[in-house]
Amino acid sequence: MDSEITQWDVTVRTRSFPLNDNGEILLSDAASSDKEDADFDIVVGVTELPRLTSDGPAALDMTPDADIALISLPGLDPRAPIKTCTGNSHDPAS
Repeated sequence: MDSEITQWDVTVRTRSFPLNDNGEILLSDAASSDKEDADFDIVVGVTELPRLTSDGPAALDMTPDADIALISLPGLDPRAPIKTCTGNSHDPAS
C-alpha cells in the first residue's frame, strides 16, 4: 500500500482583526497581509466573538477564493447544526 505523507508547517500568531466602519471584520482585508507577508497558502483565524447570520451564530466565515477562513468559537455549539457565512463579511448574502 503506497501512501503519500503530507507535511504541514503551522504558524500560530495572536493578533486583532480590525473592524470596519460598520463593525464588521472583512476577512480579505484582515488576513491578506498575513498571507502575503509570510507566504502562507491559507489563513485560518479563530475568534471568541460570535459571527452572526439571520439564523443566529455562524461557526465558519470564509472567503474561498482568497483561501481565508475565520472560525467562531461561539458558533461551535455541539447541539446546533453548523451554519456558515461565505463571502467577505458576516453577511451571508455577500
